Order: sequence, then C-alpha cells, then structure tokens
Amino acid sequence: MHLYIESNKNATSSAYAQVGLIVAVIFVNVVMRLQFFYALSASAIMLASDLVFIQHDHFLNSSEKLLGITLAVCAISMTVIANYSTGREERLGFLMRLRSEIQSKELSFLNVELQRISSIDSLTGLANRHAYELQFAKLWSESVDSGSCLSAIVIDIDHFKLTNDTRGHLYGDRVLVRVASLLLQGLRCKDDFAARFGGEEFVVLLPGTTQEGAMIVAERIRKLVEVAGSPALPEPGSHPRLSTVSCGGASCYPSDITCKEDLLEAADKALYRAKASGRNRVCWGELSIRQYQSYSSSRRHRILVKSDSLPLTSVD
Repeated sequence: MHLYIESNKNATSSAYAQVGLIVAVIFVNVVMRLQFFYALSASAIMLASDLVFIQHDHFLNSSEKLLGITLAVCAISMTVIANYSTGREERLGFLMRLRSEIQSKELSFLNVELQRISSIDSLTGLANRHAYELQFAKLWSESVDSGSCLSAIVIDIDHFKLTNDTRGHLYGDRVLVRVASLLLQGLRCKDDFAARFGGEEFVVLLPGTTQEGAMIVAERIRKLVEVAGSPALPEPGSHPRLSTVSCGGASCYPSDITCKEDLLEAADKALYRAKASGRNRVCWGELSIRQYQSYSSSRRHRILVKSDSLPLTSVD
C-alpha cells in the first residue's frame, strides 16, 4: 500500500518509497519477530511488490532502480538472518528450560525413590532399622503431645538358627519373607508400624493402643505364623520344621521425662521370658517402678492441667 500510494507522484516520493519499504522490512522481521517461515514469506512478498513498483515507476532511472533493489535485497537478507538467529536462540532457550524442568522432575522422583529404597528392607519388604528409628521417634513425640498410650511388640522366630543350619540360608530367607507377610496381616490399621529389627527379629509399634489391644495383636500374629506353617520344601515328601514366633510386648504413656528405650527394653525382656518359658507364646513386660512412676506422674500432671476445673482429690 505504501509503494502504491507513493508510486508515480514525483521523483522525491519515488526515492523515499524505498526507505519506507526498508522500515517495513525491519518492523516485520526484527520488531514483530515472526516465525522464520512467515518472516521469509512476508519478505518475499515485499520484495516482489518492490520489483513491481520499480518496474512501473517513471521517475526513477536505471541506476536509481538498481540502487533501490540492492538496498531492499540487503535489508531483507540481514533482517531475515537476524530473525532466524533470534528464533534459534529462543528455541534453544526453550529446550534448555524444558531439559532443566525434566531433570528437576527426574531428580525429585529419584530422590523420593531413593528414600523409599533406603527405608525398606530388601528381603522382607518391611521397614528397615533406620526407618524404624525415625518412626519410633515420631510416634513417641506424637504420644507425648496427645497423652495417648504407645505399645511395642518385639517378635523373634523360634529356632531360626537351626533352620538356617539344616535347610540353608536361602530357605531361611523364605521363612523370613513368610513371617513378614503374616506379620502385616496381623496389624489392625494403617497407623500400625512393622519393621525388621535385625536378623530374625521384628518389631511392631502400635500408637494409641493399650496393653489389652496390643496383646490381642501379638496373639493374632503368633497364631497366624503357627497356623500358616513354614514354606514348602523343594524335596518331594519332605516335611518342613514348624515355624513359630515368640512375642514380647510392653505399653506406656510416653512423657518428656521418660525415654523410648525403656519401652523397647521392657518388650525385649518380655521376649526373652517368652523364649525361656517354651517359645511360641506371648509375654508382656512392665516398665520398672522408677520408669512407671515417671511417666505416671507426668500423665497425672497433664490431666491436672487439662482438668483444672476439677478438685485435686477427684483427679488423684
């Protein structure tokens, strides 16, 4: 339109029409930053329009027409190259950002997967010792804040060393896997936590569970293992040794002046009593008098704070 308006008016308009064309080329290819294909198409259309203008304009001589065409071609070539370079940098920047986002997501996924793998026992699929310690500390802290009871059950496979010696470690691993799966079936809800404590020992943490409820869980686990029996042997006609477990448990109301090791120690002592009294049974441990008085007095103190509207004698 610019070339058409300025065409065949006078020599000055015809001369400056080329300048208007160059301005339009710079605006389209550099300022608007069209995609390369569209910039190249627009440049070709403008160059064709300039050729038509020069061919029909009567105020320009041959040298002026050649100069106008040369300026237009040079302007179009430089701006098209600039447009291509800008587009390439934008595409490269986009790909770099995309790669960075993908790498960040992959790294986050790998970190989550690594944390999951590092917290799981590779053989049984239960939580490992490290995950157990973290979860124990968390449940203890939550029980201190809520004033609820926390129970722990320590489980040991009876005569496991003899099974390993007579049937081999591979069969012993199968026994561990079997007991771990049965242990999970014996839990009550998602808040219950089971872990492999080490070797043939397992531990179960039951938040918000008193001694009566925890003993039911321990007895259910013991009965499941006893009824399910050991994994089948590869030799035809062979009868596997009966797999049983001994369980020792303890319960307490955690407080700031007691430690979680006391609870585990009481459950561990109960486990040894169960093994010493014949195995395949559940024994329950009690915290020492000093430990019991510590968490008992702390619990009474929390009750007094929460029930300050009641007479002191009523609380005691």
